[in-house]
Amino acid sequence: MVGMTRTIARGGGTTIVGLLAAMASMVLAPAPASAAPSAVSGLTGTWTSTAKSGIVKLVISKSGGGGIKVDAFSTCGTSKLCESGKLSAVVFGSSASSTRGAVFETNQTLASYNQVLLGRLVSTSRGRRIALDWYHVYHDGSRHNSAMTRSFKRVGRATSTKKKGTATTAYPTGRQPTAPDALVGVWHNVDPSTRGLVELDITRATDGSLLVHVFGACTPTPCDNGVTPAITYGPSTTSTTGTRFLAPADYGFKRTLFDGLPISSNGVLTVNSYSEFTDGSSRSNYFTAERFTQ
Repeated sequence: MVGMTRTIARGGGTTIVGLLAAMASMVLAPAPASAAPSAVSGLTGTWTSTAKSGIVKLVISKSGGGGIKVDAFSTCGTSKLCESGKLSAVVFGSSASSTRGAVFETNQTLASYNQVLLGRLVSTSRGRRIALDWYHVYHDGSRHNSAMTRSFKRVGRATSTKKKGTATTAYPTGRQPTAPDALVGVWHNVDPSTRGLVELDITRATDGSLLVHVFGACTPTPCDNGVTPAITYGPSTTSTTGTRFLAPADYGFKRTLFDGLPISSNGVLTVNSYSEFTDGSSRSNYFTAERFTQ
């Protein structure tokens, strides 16, 4: 169950929204999560994309305790690829009792930018692929936040890499493109029997950025999980319109990263949730994908 104790009256929270909008320009996560499922063996290997720019190769290798390390390689203006550096990924299962997981996250800071990688092993008609969402923020705000989704095909075993990456628990706000009005409003889960999120109320802060008010499945009424500032991203570093968002929330006993994807042509908002328990319990990190309409 995603819902928690209702601490804010539904429909209220203007004061809290104002306080959240005035928070610092990055969100820090708490101590490492208490449990993680082991990564499925199908995740490891060298993976490539047919894209001509951005991240075009992933090397995913095993690490201790069933974990994985991820190294990303990007085009950098020459025939040689630039290596981000390998770092441990957080693995997610399909529920809080999962022992295996096929979803991962890395959050990495580099010299001039921050990148968050959210990857999922998926089955397609052409075989297994990694669907990767890449979120990119320049530290100096010189270019807009950008995000893209890429598909990667496994081309062989994990090759050896030596460069070490630098992990971070921060999600810099960067230079946010403006979210379209279509994102603002009350979104209801298309599944009336969901045990996850039943409603998202998306509003704007005084500076125009997004605020996501989350309601979880509880009885007899939905649980108010509070308001989370969101960071918007466009399809490129020159885009002034933000079509997707990340909203990192800290609930004390767990942290959840809400990943809002672009609204589909038929008006559906898909939100992926990446949850990590931080209370020392035996519950596993878990991933959910839910769809919402206004």
